Amino acid sequence: MSRFRVLALDPIHEDGLAILRGHDAVDLIHLPEPTDAAISAEMAKAHMLILRGRHLPQTDFEQASELRLVSRHGVGC
Repeated sequence: MSRFRVLALDPIHEDGLAILRGHDAVDLIHLPEPTDAAISAEMAKAHMLILRGRHLPQTDFEQASELRLVSRHGVGC
């Protein structure tokens, strides 16, 4: 089975994180208060990205050659 690197930015409720941690195929990287440098470094290796209201620069996406899914969560999405 393939493993997926899921990058989760910003605070996320622990119940949601527990669901992701419970999957054998998921390597969760949670950055609740990330710096721009940390985001760039992790985006380059991520398969999936979960974020809230944050806007990321185009350069982060250009470096993310493995990225396959971006999910924005929250009220009104």
